[in-house]
Amino acid sequence: MEQLLAILWLMSLIGILYANPTYEPTSFESTACPEKCLCVLDTLHPRVYCNYRKLDVIPDNIPTSTDLLYLQLNNFIEIPDHAFQHLENLTFVTASNNKIQSLAAHTFQSNSKLTSIDLKNNEISTISPQAFDSLINLVSLNLRFNKITELSSLAFKHLHNLRTLILFNNAITRIAPDAFDGLDSLTNLYLTNNNIHTLPDNVFSSLKNLKELHLDGNPMQCCHVQAALGQLIAQPTSQLKVLRGTCMLGPDLTLDISNIYSLVCPVVISA
Repeated sequence: MEQLLAILWLMSLIGILYANPTYEPTSFESTACPEKCLCVLDTLHPRVYCNYRKLDVIPDNIPTSTDLLYLQLNNFIEIPDHAFQHLENLTFVTASNNKIQSLAAHTFQSNSKLTSIDLKNNEISTISPQAFDSLINLVSLNLRFNKITELSSLAFKHLHNLRTLILFNNAITRIAPDAFDGLDSLTNLYLTNNNIHTLPDNVFSSLKNLKELHLDGNPMQCCHVQAALGQLIAQPTSQLKVLRGTCMLGPDLTLDISNIYSLVCPVVISA
């Protein structure tokens, strides 16, 4: 697999060169590029490829004009809080397939132009409440296949333009009642394959533009989802069209829009 990825990467570089027969390295590429990376100057999207380099730390001399940054398939265990502070033009970054364990406060403090972050396939277990504070233009956040156990209060409060939040295949057991407050534009939420047993009442009620909610693979009772949605799908203006989940109320019981209000949690009678 590693050999195949290396071949595909090399082919992409060859394609870049042959796409422009008059290509000549610029100062951006030849003098400012980190030693083990490839920097490509594009009039619209300057991009830096530091992927698949067996790097242990994120290079500190990434060109300031970088728009697209590729850091996947390395050995990073952290993103230092100063790593991207000089990259004010950054709109996309991927650091997937590393060993990153946490996201510190203000990791992306200087990167308000970011629209997409991909951190899938890491070992992230904790996220500072201030990690995403400045990301007012972020549209997509991919955190799947990590080790996140909890979504804390107001974890995404400044992500007013976020549309897609991918959290499936983590280890989430607890979601704070106001964890999703502030996600005014969210349309797609993926919580599949976690360890969620219960959901706070009205936890999804603030997601007025939500169109898809995926809860498959969690050991929960469907009636808890009803309370978590609150009045969201009862409102005439509700945008929710796709609701996916499996329940503990019976064998192969599938949760969807059509049956959400017909499910009642069993009454537990104490001895």
